[in-house]
Amino acid sequence: MEMQPAHLWGLRKYIFGLGSFQVIGAAIALTGLVMAFGYSWQVAFVSAAGFVLTSTAIVMQVLSERGEMTSIRGRKMVSIL
Repeated sequence: MEMQPAHLWGLRKYIFGLGSFQVIGAAIALTGLVMAFGYSWQVAFVSAAGFVLTSTAIVMQVLSERGEMTSIRGRKMVSIL
């Protein structure tokens, strides 16, 4: 999939809005969950952030296997991740 600057500009509300919300929200929620198991906030945050960023790679692989990377739905999902 080729991402052209004009295409990325068109998806900016998804990239900077929903994408930021997804990463920050998931990292905060998972940090709290890991802290509930007794880990320090530093360990919890690094673990949560790693998990959140790894999920992006997994979803991109699934979209690629299904051939949905170039569909409108696939592009929106990639921009949010």
